[in-house]
Amino acid sequence: MKEVKSVEFKNTEETVPKNRVEQKEIKAVDFKYATDVVSEEQFNAHTKLYNGYVKKLNEVDAILQGDGMRSEANAIYSYYRGLKKGVTFSLDSVILHELYFSNISYYGQSPGEKTTAFLAESFGSYEAFLKDFTATCMSARGWCLTVYDQRSERLRNILCDAHDEGIILGSYPIIVTDMYEHAYFYDYLTDKEAYINSVIRGLNWEAIESRAARLQRS
Repeated sequence: MKEVKSVEFKNTEETVPKNRVEQKEIKAVDFKYATDVVSEEQFNAHTKLYNGYVKKLNEVDAILQGDGMRSEANAIYSYYRGLKKGVTFSLDSVILHELYFSNISYYGQSPGEKTTAFLAESFGSYEAFLKDFTATCMSARGWCLTVYDQRSERLRNILCDAHDEGIILGSYPIIVTDMYEHAYFYDYLTDKEAYINSVIRGLNWEAIESRAARLQRS
């Protein structure tokens, strides 16, 4: 754990709670380049960023294993509040990137039986899904997620402008698309639509079908 030089605890006996439960570090997934969606250079730069989020998550978790200045916690501003916001921001980023890297592949795959039926049930047809998916991607500043919403009992395309903003509670993602410029700018510059079309052509429908199959619906 790196020392946080800007923070001085008033009572050093409180820096490590006596009943602390040792937490395991999050391990980064070693993703290999296997997609037509982006170039290898773009992919490697992106996975480097992902590894940075894993590292920061572990740093924040390590600090929270101590006191984290809990006694000075405040909703307006406090060090502890910053740590807690850091957890959700970095952890959501880690999870979203892992889902994204896992659901892009080579061109030429087709949706599976369960996924096709599921998309038709929620959007009317696969073509209608693609129109809404594309528009949602074009509107997103951070992520486009195709999720199953338990409350409305259907799939929705939603957008998130930050890793920890806009996610529907209890929803289950089956398709995750990174729409931050860092995901495509090296290859596509400002041609966002070309990147989206490439994502659609290179979706890993086998992985998506596996996610859809896990949903237990009444």
